Amino acid sequence: MRAERAPRGVVFYKWLVSYVVVLLVPISVGIVLYSQAGRMVDVESRRANDLVIAEVGRTIDEALEDAVRLSWQIAEHPRTVSAANLLYPLSDLNYYTFYLLARELGVYRFANRRISTFYVYLRNLDMVVAPEGSRTADIHFEILHDIEGYPVSEWRNLLNQYHKRAFATLPTIGTRGRGANRVALIHSIPELAVDAAPATLVVLLDMDFFIGPVERNYLVSEGFGAILDAELEPIVKTRELTITPEMKEFIRAGGPFVDTVDGIRYVMNAHESYAPDWTYLTAVPEARFAERSAVLLRISLVGLIVCLVIGFLSAYYQTVIRYTPVRHLITTLGGSPDAHAPNEWRFIEERFAAQRSLHDKELRSYTLAQLAHGNIAYTPEVADRLRDVGVPTDAVTYGLFAVVIENTESFFPGKSIEQKAALAHLVVENIFTEVLSKIRDVVAFDLESRPAFIVAFPRGLGRDPAPDTTITADGTPTGEFLESAREALEFICEHFHLVITVVAGNRTGSLADLPKLYQEVRAAYEYRLVQGTGGVIVHKVIESPKRTFEYPIELERSFMNAVRCGDEATALGALDAVYAANFERHDISVEMAKCLVFDLVSTMVKTLASITDEHHVGFWDNVRPVRRLLGCETAGEIRTVMHDIIETVCRYVNTNKKSHNEALREKVAAYLGENYRDPALCTAGIATGLSMNSAYLTRFFKEQTGYGIAEFLTRYRVDRAKVLLAENGTSVRMIAELTGFSNANGLIRAFKRVEGVTPQQYRDIAVDTGGGSERTGISETEREAEAESSSSYAAK
Repeated sequence: MRAERAPRGVVFYKWLVSYVVVLLVPISVGIVLYSQAGRMVDVESRRANDLVIAEVGRTIDEALEDAVRLSWQIAEHPRTVSAANLLYPLSDLNYYTFYLLARELGVYRFANRRISTFYVYLRNLDMVVAPEGSRTADIHFEILHDIEGYPVSEWRNLLNQYHKRAFATLPTIGTRGRGANRVALIHSIPELAVDAAPATLVVLLDMDFFIGPVERNYLVSEGFGAILDAELEPIVKTRELTITPEMKEFIRAGGPFVDTVDGIRYVMNAHESYAPDWTYLTAVPEARFAERSAVLLRISLVGLIVCLVIGFLSAYYQTVIRYTPVRHLITTLGGSPDAHAPNEWRFIEERFAAQRSLHDKELRSYTLAQLAHGNIAYTPEVADRLRDVGVPTDAVTYGLFAVVIENTESFFPGKSIEQKAALAHLVVENIFTEVLSKIRDVVAFDLESRPAFIVAFPRGLGRDPAPDTTITADGTPTGEFLESAREALEFICEHFHLVITVVAGNRTGSLADLPKLYQEVRAAYEYRLVQGTGGVIVHKVIESPKRTFEYPIELERSFMNAVRCGDEATALGALDAVYAANFERHDISVEMAKCLVFDLVSTMVKTLASITDEHHVGFWDNVRPVRRLLGCETAGEIRTVMHDIIETVCRYVNTNKKSHNEALREKVAAYLGENYRDPALCTAGIATGLSMNSAYLTRFFKEQTGYGIAEFLTRYRVDRAKVLLAENGTSVRMIAELTGFSNANGLIRAFKRVEGVTPQQYRDIAVDTGGGSERTGISETEREAEAESSSSYAAK
C-alpha cells in the first residue's frame, strides 16, 4: 500500500524499535519457560497473562489519553472560546466563526483515529458545533443520541453541569441506527468556570479501541473481558456478564483470583485504568493453563522460532499502521507523502509555526478591520493584541490606504475569476509591502476583501506628525509615500497587467483614529467617479471640492438637437465642453459629480427616446444605452461610452433620414387619400391620426414640399376637384362637398388662388381643349395628378 512505499524518518524507526523491544519481552519469557518449564510453567503463564493484559490496558489508556489531549486542544482553541461566549442575536461574522470552528474540528477528527466524533455544546445559544457543521441542540440530539428511554432533557442537563474532564457513557445511535452506550469524555469550557460553563466539549471514543484489543487477545479468546465503572458495573464487555458481590470484593482486593461463571472456572485479573475509577477485567479459563502446561514443553522450541519471525513481522506491520496517522498529518499540513522526512516532528512543528503565522495574519486583519469600522474601541487590551501580531503601537503616526483591483482580465489567462482575484490580491499585497517597507513600517491586512495597509510614519518635531503629502500649484499631490505608492502601482501594471487604484487617507497620531482614516479612504474611493481608475487618490486633494457643476440648459438642448439631426461633431463638442468645465481639474465634489453624471445619462436616454419608437426596438437593443451607462463606475468611462453611443446614433440617423422621409410621405399621402373629404380635417387632426407631433409634421412638409400642411391639404383638394371638373358635369357645389370644402365659395376661392381661374372657367377650358392637355401652366402636371394615386401628390 502507498504508506509502505513512502519514505520514513526518525519517528518511524523509533516506533519500530520500540515495538520490537515490546515483542521481545514475551519471547524472553518463553526462553525462561523453556529452561525451567517443569516447575515454573504455571507461574509464568499467569505472569504472561498479566503482561499481555497490561498491554491491552495500555492500548486502551492510549485512546483515553488521546481523548484528553484532544479535549485540551479544542477547549483552548481561540475560536472555541470565542464561540462559547457568543450571545443572540448572531451576526454573519458569528456564523462564519462557527464555520471555521467546524472546519478545524474536522482536521482534529482526521488526526485522531481513536475518536469516533466530538462536538461543542454552546449553552448560551443552545447550539452544537461539530465537524459536520453547526446545528441546534435538538437536531443534534435527534441525530446522535435520540434513543428510546433517554430524554433530551437528561442529555441537556448533563451538558449544563460542570465537568472537569470526566469520563462517562452516553447512549449513542450507531452506524446502522441501533443505539448503544459509548464512552465519552465531557469537559466544560472554560475549565475554571464556577457554576455552569458557557460551553461543554463531548468527545465520543470509538468502541472498537476498547473491545477490539480484548477480543484479539489470544489469552482471553476463550474467556471474556470488560471495562468496569466506579461501581464495578460493566461499561464495555465482550459478552453478557453479571458482576457478583463476591467478584467485586476480589476485584477491590487486587491481584488475580479464581471464580466460577456459568459453571466454568476462570482465572481473573483486574487492572486500574487511566480514566478515574475505571477497571479492566479479563478472565481466562483455568483449564487453558493446564492444557498449555501439557504441550508447552513440546512446542516451546518451535514456538520461540515462530515468535521471533512473527514478532518482527508484526512489529513492522504495527509500526506501519501506527505511522499512517502521522503520514496523513504531514500530508494535511502540506507535505508530500513521497518526500524524504528525516524528522517528522520537526516538520510538523515548522508547519504549525507557519499556521501560527497565518493565524496571526487573520487575527491582525480581523482586529484592524473591526477597529476601522468602529466595531471595537482602541483599548489597552486591543493595543496588546495588535502588538502581539506585529502592529507597531508606539511613537509613530499612521496612514491608511487601500488598493482597489479594477480589472484582472489579462491577468493569468486560463485561471478562473476566483483564482485570478486571489492571485491578484497576493501580488498586490506582497509588492506594496516590499516597496513601502524600504522607507516605512508597513502592516498589510484585509479590509472589505481588498488589500489594505497601515503605514507607520516617524514623528516630527514635538508631537505633530511629520509632513509627507503636499499639493503642488497645479493640484498634483506629491510626497515620499505617494512616490513609493506610484512606483509599486506602475510596477504591477507593467509586469502583471493589472488595473489598480490606490486610495489613501490623511495622517493621524493614534490608531484610535483609524475609523476616521477609514472614512477618508472611503471618500477617496468614491472619488474614483471623478478622477478615474488606475492612479493614486489621496483624501487631502478632495477636502475642499466645488459644490456646483456647470451644465446649462442651452448646452443640453444643443446636445440633444445635434444628436437628433445626426450632427456628430456638434454633439461630441457639447459633451466635451461639459467634461472640460467640470472634470478637468478634479475639483468637483463626488455628490456634484454624481448629479452631473445622472443628468448626462438622463439627457442621453431622453434624446434616444425622442428619435426612436416601436419601429426602432432593434436599434435600441443593439445600442443598450441604459445598461451600458449604468454599468460605468467613473465619469471617464461614461464619457467614453457616450462618445460611442453618439457616433452610433448619428450614423443611424443619417442613414435612415432618406428612407424615413419617403416612408413618411407615403404615409401622409395615404392618410389624405382616405380623409381629404372631411371638411374638419386640419393640421392637428392629421398629426393626431398619424400619431405624430404637429410641429414636426409641419416642419417636415415645409422641408419636403415647400408648403405648410394646411397649404398642402388645400392644393391636394384642388387637384382632386380638377379631376372631377374634367371628367363629368357635376356641379361646383357637389364637387366642393366631395373634395372636403365647406361650401362652393370655399372651393372657388381656393381654386382661384391656386390655379388663377374659377372652377367653371377651368371646366370650360378643359372641354375646349379635349381634356385640358393644352391649357397653359397646368397641362402635363395636371394630367399626371388626375391619373396618379395619392402617393404621387405626396412626392410633389
